[in-house]
Amino acid sequence: MLQQTLDVFRASLAANEQRLAEFRETASIYVELMEEEIARARRTIDVLEKEVKKTTPTAQHRVHRSVKHAMGRAEIVTDGKDANRRKESQSHLIRSNAQLVLRDAKHPLKQAEIWKALVERGVSISSADPVELVRAALRRAPGFRHIPRRGYVWEGE
Repeated sequence: MLQQTLDVFRASLAANEQRLAEFRETASIYVELMEEEIARARRTIDVLEKEVKKTTPTAQHRVHRSVKHAMGRAEIVTDGKDANRRKESQSHLIRSNAQLVLRDAKHPLKQAEIWKALVERGVSISSADPVELVRAALRRAPGFRHIPRRGYVWEGE
C-alpha cells in the first residue's frame, strides 16, 4: 500500500516537473518575442518622431489620424493619403498566416510558438499581449483545433 502511494506521488512529481519545463520554454519564447516587439515599437517611435520634426502642422494631423485609424489593425499607415484604405484585421492576418505555419509544423504549436513563427514571417501584431491575441484569433476559428497542454493544429482543408 505504501509503495503504491509512493509510486503515485513520484508520477505526480514527474508530471509537475514536465509542466514546469514546458512553462519555462514557453515563458522564454514569450520574453524573447516581447523584447522584439518592444524594439520594433521603439523603431516606429523613432520614425514617427523624425516625421514630426520635418512636417508641417497640417501634415502632422494627417499622420496622426492615419496612425489612430490603424490601431488594432494589421498595419500602421504613416502617410495621410492612405488613411481611408480599409486594413486587413489582425485576427484575419493571424489566422491566414497561422494556417500556413501549422500546415508546415510536424507537431502542435503553442500560442507563443505560433506568435514567434508569425514574427519570423514578418507579421506585425499590434497588441499589449500578442500571444493572447493569437489565442483569441484561433480559439473559435474553423480549421484550428486546440489540444490541451500541447497547442494548436490545423485540421482545415
